[in-house]
Amino acid sequence: MIRWNRWRRPRNRGLTVMEVLIALIIISVLASLAIPSFMKAVEESKDKEAQTILRLIRTAERIYRLKYNLYYTGPESAVSSINSTLRLNIESPERNWDYEVLDNGASDFLARATRLSPPANYERKWEITKDGDPVKTDL
Repeated sequence: MIRWNRWRRPRNRGLTVMEVLIALIIISVLASLAIPSFMKAVEESKDKEAQTILRLIRTAERIYRLKYNLYYTGPESAVSSINSTLRLNIESPERNWDYEVLDNGASDFLARATRLSPPANYERKWEITKDGDPVKTDL
């Protein structure tokens, strides 16, 4: 039996089904707003990873040119070749990007990062040359 007192609530407290449903609805709405923002932040951080490694390749290419008086252009999609020739370590355990260094004329190179598993069914690429900053080239 529940005893009512003027200044106290009943001793037998608990949540009703309606209160639990309202709490679940609020949590699901907040999650539906937060998850896309989180996924966007994850993709932006992966883009920053590609930009950073492309800048690293550009710096290594400048050092290579000072030593051999030409830019290194390797086989396509050969990260191990880039690592050994330019003395880099761009392998990562997650492997989000594939890197390649292409010939872009006698006195230039083109380094490209291609996303291995792009979201939203489009291919995402970043490119850099000897003088520029990384440029996004979505296809």
